[in-house]
Amino acid sequence: MYILFFGDIVEIFTVTNPDDVYLGQQVKVINEDNEQRLEPYLVKNFVVKHTNMGDMIESISGIIEKVSDDSLEVKTDNKVMKFKYFGSDVNIQKGDSVDVEFVQFGTKLEEMTVTKVLPMESAMELTINSTQRVDSGLLIVKGADENGMESYVSVRPGTNDNFNLSELKVGDKIEVIPEVIMESYPMQVQPLRIRVINE
Repeated sequence: MYILFFGDIVEIFTVTNPDDVYLGQQVKVINEDNEQRLEPYLVKNFVVKHTNMGDMIESISGIIEKVSDDSLEVKTDNKVMKFKYFGSDVNIQKGDSVDVEFVQFGTKLEEMTVTKVLPMESAMELTINSTQRVDSGLLIVKGADENGMESYVSVRPGTNDNFNLSELKVGDKIEVIPEVIMESYPMQVQPLRIRVINE
């Protein structure tokens, strides 16, 4: 049995190959010989992004000017942008370099809402040594930085920023913005965002 989400619609399918895809992966349901199987749906354009409800997600890079419990101000190259912000577990403060993802319903503060704040000072660059699908369906990546320090990264749904899960491979270089780092060896990282940064 496989549960698929289509925006705010949930459908349940019985498929023949549930172990061939990852948790959070975009898939196609193929009907064949009275059976259903899953195939990866390959996204070709990662520039335009949407929420599950269809709202366009925009992003900026800048420096935090002010942060409070309900608003965020970020200085970009030529202006200060103000957003509605409900806070998170991410530790940010004035002067931090961040990427901000937001949904814009208009030009006023109450119409621009932050969906994710990414503190860029915490970015890790890793080269993938191995990939593994665990029992829950989650993709786990083992990578190492330029000093050989190894980390396990859980590719949680929605954290893959510019790649399809089925196309991630050994040797790829990735940038990981961590949300949680568990102090162990190798380190275990729960990311906010993962990007492929191959040259």
